[in-house]
Formats: sequence, structure tokens, C-alpha cells
Amino acid sequence: MQIGALFPEHQQRKEGCGDIWEQYGIQRTEIALKTIRDLNDILPFKIGITIRDSCWAERVAMEQAIAFLRGGVSHHRPCCTTTGCDEETNAIVAVVGPAKSSTTIAVQNLLQVFRIPQIGYGSTTPDLSDKEQYSYFMRVVPSDAWQSRAIIAILEKYKWRYVAVIYSAGKN
Repeated sequence: MQIGALFPEHQQRKEGCGDIWEQYGIQRTEIALKTIRDLNDILPFKIGITIRDSCWAERVAMEQAIAFLRGGVSHHRPCCTTTGCDEETNAIVAVVGPAKSSTTIAVQNLLQVFRIPQIGYGSTTPDLSDKEQYSYFMRVVPSDAWQSRAIIAILEKYKWRYVAVIYSAGKN
């Protein structure tokens, strides 16, 4: 079984990919590889992973998703009861990522044509909760709709009237 992953190994640039992005890409790659190794130690079957660089850019992520499809599309068969069912294949059976919601939507629109499940690890837009439109998408982080509800619940519980928002963009 082969899983695909789209991680931003490099930062986005106008043309192509920029500098290595250790915090957002390399660390995700390292933990994905470790997780696959750990799972292969305990599961009765083996899982493989193909990781591709999305460069935090929609165009690049789409190119990489198409590259996954070029490797073959897994046609879900019943459990190994037919001849050749145990043949090895490099077909991607699911894709993890990309991180950004808008890019995830673009990739999901492609993957769902081939009935390939997608797992979002950072896509929080409420739009992706629409199961009619994104039936092959699931996420492991809550939607922004839940985050806003939680913030409102905290404000109401403590009867806070004023809120200050502090935001930092960048490494420091």
C-alpha cells in the first residue's frame, strides 16, 4: 500500500520554489517517515510513502498530485481473494496534505475524480466540511468554525468584553 504526501519542503516564490522550509516541511517529512517505519513494525502488511514538495504553492501542489496519478490509480478490490491481488503496486491509495486550505481544495477537486481519499493535516476552512462537494476529504484538525465557537465560549464564560490579538509572521 502506497500513500502520497504533499509537504512544503521549500518556501513559496513567484517562480518555482524558494529556500528550504525546515519548520513546515522538513519536520513533517521526518515525522511521516518515522510514523511509517513504526507502523510497518506492527502491522501485518507494509505501507510505503511517496513525499513530494508542494512549495506552499497551488500550482506546484497540483503538478505533484498529477505526478502521483501518473504512477497509477489503485482500483479498490475486495480482499485478496482473486489471482494477482497480492501483486505489488506503486499506486497511491490516499494522499496526506497539502497544508494550506486553498491548495487542499484544488488538489481534492482532482483526487476525488479518481476516488482517492485525502487527509488534511492543516486545512481548516469550513468549506471542506461540505461532504457533498468534498466526499473524499477528511481532516485531522478542526475547522475554523469550531475554533471561533471555542473562542466565543471562552469569552462568554469569563464575561470578557475586550480581546487583544497578537500575531507573528515569520521565524522570530
